[in-house]
Amino acid sequence: MTAPLTLDVIVVGAGLSGIATAYRLQRAGHRVTVFDDRDETSRGCTAVHLPCNLARILHEWGFKEQIDALAFNVKNINFHSLDSGELLGCAEWPDDLIDEIGAPYHIIQWRDLYTMLYVAATDAGVQFHYNTNVVGVLNEPPRVELAGGKTITADFIIGTDGPNGIVRALLFGEAMLEPEGHTIYTGTVSRDELANHPELLDLTDPSNGNFQIWAGTSRHCIGMPMLNGAEYVVQVWQLNDDIPDEGAEGWDAAYTGPRPKVGDLRLQRLVDLCTDMRRVKVFKPDCPEEWADDTDRILLVGDAVHYFPPGLVQSAAVHLEDIEILGVLLSRLTSWEQLSHLIRGYQEIREPRFQQNEDSWHRTNYSLWLPPGPSQQGRDTQFRRQLEQKGEPLDDEMMLAQFEEVWKEVGYNAREAAEEWWVNWGMLRERSKGRSVSICLAGPPEISGVSTHVNSINAE
Repeated sequence: MTAPLTLDVIVVGAGLSGIATAYRLQRAGHRVTVFDDRDETSRGCTAVHLPCNLARILHEWGFKEQIDALAFNVKNINFHSLDSGELLGCAEWPDDLIDEIGAPYHIIQWRDLYTMLYVAATDAGVQFHYNTNVVGVLNEPPRVELAGGKTITADFIIGTDGPNGIVRALLFGEAMLEPEGHTIYTGTVSRDELANHPELLDLTDPSNGNFQIWAGTSRHCIGMPMLNGAEYVVQVWQLNDDIPDEGAEGWDAAYTGPRPKVGDLRLQRLVDLCTDMRRVKVFKPDCPEEWADDTDRILLVGDAVHYFPPGLVQSAAVHLEDIEILGVLLSRLTSWEQLSHLIRGYQEIREPRFQQNEDSWHRTNYSLWLPPGPSQQGRDTQFRRQLEQKGEPLDDEMMLAQFEEVWKEVGYNAREAAEEWWVNWGMLRERSKGRSVSICLAGPPEISGVSTHVNSINAE
């Protein structure tokens, strides 16, 4: 569905949220231009989780074929002891659950996902301007000032340039992110290198669909195949107190310092083999009270409005859910005065979902970080029970016990949430204004013209 009223939209920031926002709004009938001050858009060795709720969005956007070709399909999650390497348990993703949700759980290389969205956005008509520094954002009328003095006006400005980006800083002041206490190390090792270490092959074999988690006291590690098994990604969460000061930090800077130490000897060999490693500090989730300026013509999206730690199952999903909901709502735009109502609706829909995701990651990570004692023993007993039941069919009661919490996360449908709000509140307001509105639902965006291959990025 395309909007009856077309907006000229400026997106500040060409990260994953920025290009996804640009693509979705262009497909909703708006004209989108993106500015970013960088010329390098890759983030090294980062892998991106595509849980079922995010995979469904991307399928509806027309990327199913590419995801199936490029991403690793998770079938099982194996839980190990970080200290000993013992296999404690296994959680299977049953076909019945996947069928009910409508999409599987994938893991994809960040560069592949970015390029996929970038190519589709440019094919749809989005204009990208890299190496272009936005130094000012103003309203009435909405406009951005570029380094060099040029001013670009628009109908609507969206900041996707992160919690420390210029849009949020100019609207609400710089975000004061509080350290969470951990640093994430992410590294990759090639399949060719692993062939020289037969003791690691079964652990890293992509054919069995295994996603590995090692649980330890106040830290954990995950491992997953990527690029159809050509690479293996290892991610280690270490306490800040246990890491060296020397060495680069950030997604764009290779870390060449000492490799993080883990207890399991086999896992340590895998970590030491990583040739490309990055490390970033983790901060606590953060969200301002207001997501738009007083005119509702400047809006924050993604990390710019609610920072969410990287490397988690829902890290990318929480932002692309934002974008899908915004796209559905703005596809309904028929008048200028309606815009504020839709923007407020966007925040109303997303705030409780963001809180749900924050609560979930705290529960999940803290359960992995339990110290030795009764709580850890109880957790490991539950893991071992799941391991004993591996391969057995799950009845409804067993399915509910294992996946009730998971369903709250991956069963969320962003498009349906936006459509429900429109039916309950958007249409009600339009009718109160004496306007005739249709009850037809927005459906997924038009996908004609989406490239079925991944090209190299050639941006300005």
